[in-house]
Amino acid sequence: MRIVLYPSFALILVLISCGSVKEVNIKPSVSSCITGKVQKTIFNRNSIDSSICAIEYNYFEPDELVYRDSVNQEIGDFAIKITQFGGRPTYEFDLSNDFFQAQLDSFELINKAEIEDYDDGLNQIWELQATIEIDDSRDEFVQLHLTAWSYTGGAHGNGSTLTYLIDKTSGKSLKLNDLFSDVTAITDIGEKYFRKLYDLESGVDLEEAGFWFENNKFHLNNNISIVGDTIEILFNSYEIAPYSVGQTVIEIPIEEVKNYIKIKI
Repeated sequence: MRIVLYPSFALILVLISCGSVKEVNIKPSVSSCITGKVQKTIFNRNSIDSSICAIEYNYFEPDELVYRDSVNQEIGDFAIKITQFGGRPTYEFDLSNDFFQAQLDSFELINKAEIEDYDDGLNQIWELQATIEIDDSRDEFVQLHLTAWSYTGGAHGNGSTLTYLIDKTSGKSLKLNDLFSDVTAITDIGEKYFRKLYDLESGVDLEEAGFWFENNKFHLNNNISIVGDTIEILFNSYEIAPYSVGQTVIEIPIEEVKNYIKIKI
């Protein structure tokens, strides 16, 4: 499988928001899943200080299965977005240890350019920690977990957790309406557990409680993962609330929504 990379601008903002990162510990369950780690020590001006940047990764060996191609595409896109900020080359890459090492090299080069632009560059050292994990243990879909934390200046670092559910037949990323027969009902159930999480009575106004839902109306996103007997829906920091709130993880028991589930979980 080959990944074609196109130019874009500041796509890191799409994937990363400030806050802590939910840790996901999933072991790859198939022999065709490649596992590895790359790291690089980055120095600031005059090499007075340093940080160790790292990417731990899984990816699939190329084969005829379309869903594995889709998973690898998401992995390649993610690795580039968190390291190159949209400065994408237009040539092709195969996923490999060298591919991931090259992304850290790009991250370092951008950091060096940033240092040269500021007189106080001694304090502009950047950091990056990322994890790419594949869970291929289910019959109908793969779970792809992507986490990243970076510091590129400012008051605090930036972090995100993303999960994609990739359909094994079509290779597409599954959304709420692919998983559930009645999204409105699932949203109502999700709101119940959201309010329970933050100890909010049913009549409490969400905006007045400090949340940023569009039109002040609760909604779910498509950042969905299956953890044991629970469906988790995760909002990253700054997505629906200030940085101080951190990530919001809504846990919905599968038993409660089983009558709405359209696929085998």
